[in-house]
Amino acid sequence: MEGNNLSEFKKHRQSMEDLCRILELPWEKISPIYVRELKRMQNRAKIREYLPVLVSRHVKDILRKL
Repeated sequence: MEGNNLSEFKKHRQSMEDLCRILELPWEKISPIYVRELKRMQNRAKIREYLPVLVSRHVKDILRKL
C-alpha cells in the first residue's frame, strides 16, 4: 500500500472509530454504511482530503434517520 493510500486509510478508520464513539454504535453497524458512502463519494471527490468529514457527516445523517 502506498504512503498516500495508507494515510487515507488511517483517516477513514479514525473517522469510523469516532462515529462509533459519538453515536454509541458498534463498528459492525457503522463500517458497512461508511464504506458504501465512501465508495459513492470517492468517484466525485475533487478534494480527497475532505472525504472523511463529508462521509462522516453523511453517515450520521443516515443513521439518525433510522
